[in-house]
Formats: sequence, C-alpha cells, structure tokens
Amino acid sequence: MKAWIVLNKCATIRQTVKRQNYAINLMMILTGFLFHVSASICALRIKKPITVVWAYMNTTTNEETKARGEIELLLKETNII
Repeated sequence: MKAWIVLNKCATIRQTVKRQNYAINLMMILTGFLFHVSASICALRIKKPITVVWAYMNTTTNEETKARGEIELLLKETNII
C-alpha cells in the first residue's frame, strides 16, 4: 500500500514538472516572438541601431549554419549518414 502511494506521488510530481516545462517553453517562445515583433517595429522607426542588432543575429545564424554544414560533412566523410 505504501509503495502505491509513493508511486502515485512520483507520477504527480512528474506531471507537474512536465507542465512546468511546457509553460517555460511556451513563455520562451512568446518572449522571442514579442522581441522579434518589437525589434521589427523599432526597425521601421529607427534604422541604424537596429541594423547592428540584425547584423549580429544574422552572423550568429550564419555561424550556426556553417557549423551544421561542417558537422554534416564530417558525418558524410565517416559514412554515418
């Protein structure tokens, strides 16, 4: 009987953790979307400072794509893909 109660408590803890993770992920997505929208609105009004931000964001995404490409090449060379 005690083992059953412990298992139920563990299950409820797991469910609450999953809910919290979903909530955190949703909040992060919404925050990113709001930042994107506000940056776009600012870009329409003020051009120079925002172009620096966009340039920085573009370089990070370009570096990520380069890294992804290098990893894919490595995997192809080692016949994993």
